[in-house]
Amino acid sequence: MGRQILTPSAGHALAGQIETYASGRTDLPDDLIRTLEEDARTEDFLSQTLDGFGAMLRQREARPWRRPPQEVEDLTGPTDALPPVPGIPPKYPGQPWQDSVFHELRAGQLAFTRLSVVDRFGRAVNLIEDELHFEPVLPDSLIPDHPTDPLAPARLIELGPRFLQPARLRFDFLAATHDEDVTLTPGANPVCAWLLNNRLDRTLVCFDPHGTALGELREVLDPSGDRIVAWAPLPGSRITELDQLQPVSPHAHAFLDAIRRRGPAVLHAVRATLDDALTTIDPDGPQDPSLGFLLGRPLALVRTRLDLELCGPARTTVAWSQVADPPPPALSDYPWFVRLGDPHRTDDGLIAMITNDDYDRLDTVVDPVGEHDGFLHPIPTDGEPPFTVSFAGDPVHTTLLVDPRVPVHATTDVLPTGTVHIPQEFTVRALARMAVAFRAGPLLADEAHGTALIPTPATAAGTWTWAEPTTDGWRTLPLASPEPTATPFTHPDLRSGYLLLGDAVTAPAARTDHTPGEHA
Repeated sequence: MGRQILTPSAGHALAGQIETYASGRTDLPDDLIRTLEEDARTEDFLSQTLDGFGAMLRQREARPWRRPPQEVEDLTGPTDALPPVPGIPPKYPGQPWQDSVFHELRAGQLAFTRLSVVDRFGRAVNLIEDELHFEPVLPDSLIPDHPTDPLAPARLIELGPRFLQPARLRFDFLAATHDEDVTLTPGANPVCAWLLNNRLDRTLVCFDPHGTALGELREVLDPSGDRIVAWAPLPGSRITELDQLQPVSPHAHAFLDAIRRRGPAVLHAVRATLDDALTTIDPDGPQDPSLGFLLGRPLALVRTRLDLELCGPARTTVAWSQVADPPPPALSDYPWFVRLGDPHRTDDGLIAMITNDDYDRLDTVVDPVGEHDGFLHPIPTDGEPPFTVSFAGDPVHTTLLVDPRVPVHATTDVLPTGTVHIPQEFTVRALARMAVAFRAGPLLADEAHGTALIPTPATAAGTWTWAEPTTDGWRTLPLASPEPTATPFTHPDLRSGYLLLGDAVTAPAARTDHTPGEHA
């Protein structure tokens, strides 16, 4: 039982939300926005929150009360907090106190039994004549799926789980090599590696956290004639074998090795699935169509940690009969689902994830493409997410493959959505120094004044160079296209190597003005 003052604040709040939404859109007519705002302000909306309900559930007195004497307040502390309700006092002498009921969560179904409206002059009207037939108009989220009263289910209102003490979802970056909190570890970088789908060569390219090319996974023929996936080092890389990557970036090694062991079908399924996921973030692709044919977007492989934290210890009952020896709280062990990413949002950058270092399973935000031998699993958008967290102090560690241009969202439905966005200090320089390698050769090409005379591909962005292996490493030459009318090569060489495209991958722009319906 309680009293609430109804106000027309809902219309003004709705008008403010319309104005905020329209401020980021340039395609909406000003007259339409002004009309919607004025209609919202003048609409006959009355609303108010249900104050004191949560306090009652956690055994606190929300009604006005007298301040205790100074000597009592000195013992109990400041009285700005709501006082406890340890029980219901007896009505008659000799009767025992009745314990008040404690709830660790606000979750259940309620129904109105009495509801009256009182105007400013004190005149009242009772809105409920028969409580079994009072059926409020509810949104879908408040309609019970399993009514507790089968006789009159339409009168019930379902309230989802909510915590009765301050809590938060921790969603933090971890250092790539030792899983320490990035914000507490000087020099730590959450990026384990950068991965890029080379569409032209049909390979999965790996760069180190600073943007230096390490190698790629490609389909090759083994000596027996079978098709396998092998690691191929790229120009300038010292990682000649995939196992050499393990001490440098253990999580990047585990991810790539899981793909390599499963063969060409899984490699191409992963590449195709990554491309499909990118269309949910950047539907129109790159500004240069020629680059869109050659390569995908660089994706960051990062380490994160998710956990739930309470402000202080979990609360327990203050009932008279249990206050000295309260039962242990059950809230700490409750599992709560966490959903990472959202394929329906163009402002969410999650592509795929690995949970708790289980590199035999890759969860993707879109349905897998191709034959993947059970390696790929779509993250359900309606069903149960692949993992849970709790307040027991057992965090979940994840390895995420993300688009660095936009943040990743973690949704619990019981707490505000958590987000992580890779700081630009870890992305700008790495993306600027990336050079994508395309295998070429053997081809006839001459060299003049330290420049390789090879026809260069026509792209609107980037600088092309030539790299070829030598006995002591790699040799890099600038490229120049031979003149069509020039004298043919007198002594051309048969060359095999890589065409290197630099300055084509730029740093992600900050997206602070994103609105629904726009692409990244």
